[in-house]
Amino acid sequence: MTPRCRGCGHAPCHMADDRGYGAACGCAMLPRRNGPLRTLGSLFSGGGGWDAGAQMVGLDPVFAVEYEPWIARWHAQVFGEHVWQASVGGVDYRAVAKKIGQPLGILVSSPPCQSTSASGKAWKVRRERAGIVARDTGVCDPTVGLSTLDAVDGLRPSVLFLENNEGYESGATFAAIVEGLRRRGAVVDHRVLKAEDYGVPSGRERLIMRASFVGPLPPWPTKSKPVSWYEAIADLIPTMPPDPLVSWQLAGLAANPPPPGMPLLIAGGNPNRNKRGYVVHRLPHQKAWATQLASNTSGMRVVDAAGVSRRITPRGIARLQGFPDSYPIEKLSRTEAIHVLGNSVPPLLAAQLLAPFAPARANPRPYRRYTR
Repeated sequence: MTPRCRGCGHAPCHMADDRGYGAACGCAMLPRRNGPLRTLGSLFSGGGGWDAGAQMVGLDPVFAVEYEPWIARWHAQVFGEHVWQASVGGVDYRAVAKKIGQPLGILVSSPPCQSTSASGKAWKVRRERAGIVARDTGVCDPTVGLSTLDAVDGLRPSVLFLENNEGYESGATFAAIVEGLRRRGAVVDHRVLKAEDYGVPSGRERLIMRASFVGPLPPWPTKSKPVSWYEAIADLIPTMPPDPLVSWQLAGLAANPPPPGMPLLIAGGNPNRNKRGYVVHRLPHQKAWATQLASNTSGMRVVDAAGVSRRITPRGIARLQGFPDSYPIEKLSRTEAIHVLGNSVPPLLAAQLLAPFAPARANPRPYRRYTR
């Protein structure tokens, strides 16, 4: 039987070293690191949710790939000039590894797959109801997600995380990634996590896959006490500009009247597009909505205890997404901020996933302490 490279599965395994990694494949370029890890690289990096979480537990982001030019520039402004503005399939990862000059500790990947997300499915249904043929086939582009394996072969990280919406788990692309990682000798596990179980005041659910090339995986992070939307942003409410509710928000409150004298979080997306009986408000003890994207947050408002309606600020949206106050969201326009925040993995969740691998094995601080 023709031997295969333990690193990338290439056959035949030319010039294998004593560990079975093929020099001809580039897999012998860098060793993997055992023990505490110090560096993180990200694919489909966006606004840097993973990178912000890494910094919270003492990891150093050293590499990122983002296709959208303005988002890549923003990522570089926040985290440093190590961003490749390119498609993940167009990067020479072996050259990146040489430039980094050290074994990459952790690689994270968040491939886009809108067809399996809740918002993507809702978009498709709305178009079909309007008589418009949906362009989306319901299948993720396999070349995008599978580029993660190319990055693994070139960068040789010790640990890989992949994050996506919960529907991604049942797709052929995800199955191919898991199989490819196991062929490369990784220990792999995955599960769907609720952000609200880890201190993020929203109901967002994310598929998280972990793969270790250096030994067993640690236990999953322990669930924590839920944080409500009001706990997260109460100190910001007085700074939010007054902005009256629009007609459909008023109609929603009239249809489902809340108890008087309570602060309320008011939805920003028109509920006429959603199922009948949609409640437009959240009470102080409740979490925010699962998705903080433009259609949901551009018109989101807070009604304070005195009954004054206020437009939620980008900093408030960042808090609802689990971003620390050190993240300089005020430097972006409102539209840009909502786009960046809504498409990011919550950093507070990322920090707790990364903490077992960090140098000091640090635990993220409680949410309410994220102040300047």
